Amino acid sequence: MVRNKRGWLRIMEATIAIMILAGVLITIYSLNHQSYDVSESIYVIQEEFLDDIENSYEHRTDVLENETEILQELADGYFPSYLDCSVIICNLTGEVEPCKLNETIYLSVRDKNLYVSQTVIATNVESYSPKILKIYSWEV
Repeated sequence: MVRNKRGWLRIMEATIAIMILAGVLITIYSLNHQSYDVSESIYVIQEEFLDDIENSYEHRTDVLENETEILQELADGYFPSYLDCSVIICNLTGEVEPCKLNETIYLSVRDKNLYVSQTVIATNVESYSPKILKIYSWEV
């Protein structure tokens, strides 16, 4: 009878050892497995786009003249295929309206994560008419 109890005891010890080892391995794996945060890379792309606009006389002029289509084409070239974006130009003087997405785009992206960056373009050599340039991005 004593021998049968020893066998069960060894089986229990082996089971407990396997459970402890599995727990340690799962813990180590979960600490090393970090999820990739796409928001940081999206903000980097947006900031590069805005910096290029700020540093280009031609593109600053496009902002000041409300050339949204030209800037949208430029922005589309910056973003990878898994992202979509929308460029918005808003006035800072005169009739100031809320600087937001148009309703159609908003309704199509309202269930998605939306990433927004902006800059102010105030002047070029010929004119002073400050504008806000916003770039909205989301995953397709």
